[in-house]
Amino acid sequence: MTLGAVPNAYEVRWSSDGVSVAYSVGAHRQDDPNAGIWVTDFKTAPRHVFRGWVSAYMVDVNDSIYALKGKNDLQGELWKMKWDGSGMTRLPGTIPLLYNNTYFHSDTTNQSDVSPDGRHIIYQTQPVLQENIGIIDNLN
Repeated sequence: MTLGAVPNAYEVRWSSDGVSVAYSVGAHRQDDPNAGIWVTDFKTAPRHVFRGWVSAYMVDVNDSIYALKGKNDLQGELWKMKWDGSGMTRLPGTIPLLYNNTYFHSDTTNQSDVSPDGRHIIYQTQPVLQENIGIIDNLN
């Protein structure tokens, strides 16, 4: 299996041992059953460990996956799970999203990461695109 053969695979992350990868699959339509986060070791069939529209996700040094699940109100829910999909927990609070699942700006990238201790997440909530480049001028 190659990831190039997986439709809509993006944001590939290696496990800490370098044996398997996690990747996101985008939604083709509302409630797409294939959308979410998948994990594969290239020897067994990929496992669907998180279902739904994933705006971004991060992996910490202990292979915990933090998924930012997109909602239609543009407020993202933060979820945490183990690499195998077990231990799924909804974390408190919401994060404003950059885009919704019915419109994707191809130049918008989610820059996010989780701290090594798993206690802090950094997430870019304001994209810098031509549409809002004036914000930079206002800072001078």
